[in-house]
Amino acid sequence: GSVTNSSVAYVGFTSDTEPGYYDLQVSNGVPQLSNSGASTFVNASGSGNFWAGSSGDSTGLNFRISSLTDGSYGQITLSIGVAEILNRELENLVDSSLNGPLVTELDTIKETVDDFNETLLEQAERLLEFEETLKARFTNLEIVLGRLNAQKDTFNSALAGIQNIFSKRK
Repeated sequence: GSVTNSSVAYVGFTSDTEPGYYDLQVSNGVPQLSNSGASTFVNASGSGNFWAGSSGDSTGLNFRISSLTDGSYGQITLSIGVAEILNRELENLVDSSLNGPLVTELDTIKETVDDFNETLLEQAERLLEFEETLKARFTNLEIVLGRLNAQKDTFNSALAGIQNIFSKRK
């Protein structure tokens, strides 16, 4: 950052501060900032000689002013480099409080995985029900086969008895 008035010193900025040109004035002993060319000035927050932009694009723009005498104090210019721009973009992508696209994509993937897990649980339940049905059918089949075997044995005994009767007559 840079300044156009020797009574003002640029101190720093936060991630909320937008790069640009800011007009600085003091009114009623309170520094005020405005986007360059705009007519609306907003009170800065702070005390003594250290102040910071409190709202809008200048939020977090830190500066020191040596005099709180009413008047215009020129401009503060803030330009940010590629690293800061990249840092801000990455923060927007991954910060869950900002609901960036990466966070949204992760939420979508999580929902898809949750849906797959729910489907797997439903399929497992259906397989258990199918297994129980097959076991019940197998048990019924065993009972029917047991009855048929008993009938076969009874029929074979009766047939053997009939054959025995006819073989003695010859």
